[in-house]
Amino acid sequence: GTKPTIREHGPRTVEVLMLDFTGQIYHETLTVECLHYLRPQQKFPSIEELKRAMESDVLQIRKWGSGTV
Repeated sequence: GTKPTIREHGPRTVEVLMLDFTGQIYHETLTVECLHYLRPQQKFPSIEELKRAMESDVLQIRKWGSGTV
């Protein structure tokens, strides 16, 4: 997305959240497969609300990973 909460008209980027990963892979090439659609991009009123949404996203992702959804 374009990170609308951070900047008004940023470039399109892709961010990948790798839960529980502790390795160092900066400057490495990754192949990413999208398995589920989480939510549309949105602009949050504050960074704190963005963080809360991301915490909710992580809970949803963990549910998918555990097979409870």
